[in-house]
Amino acid sequence: HHSVEARWAGYEKAMRDAHLPTHLYQDPADGPDWIEYWCEVLRREDRPTAVIAYNEMLTHPVIQAAIMCGINVPHDLSVVTFHHEPAGIFGVELSTGLIPFRKIGDIAAEM
Repeated sequence: HHSVEARWAGYEKAMRDAHLPTHLYQDPADGPDWIEYWCEVLRREDRPTAVIAYNEMLTHPVIQAAIMCGINVPHDLSVVTFHHEPAGIFGVELSTGLIPFRKIGDIAAEM
């Protein structure tokens, strides 16, 4: 999707401005492998304290792995995503960058 590069650039700039390192975790495949991947990441001594997911769907394995590892979201791990409405899963509300799809569509239709 065309917004991947823009979102990554924004993340890198914010981290650079805060003098913090960037990390890119990419899920290896669909299905249960995602959950195991995130379990491995979250069990590391230097595990992330926050995850920014491209979309709400990509937060599911992160949240599942955190639950399996006994990591409390959002107290021990912050999970942020982008969606057209506030997002949440497994009883966990996510910090959500709202994308106004309706407004974008209205503006596009007027062009």
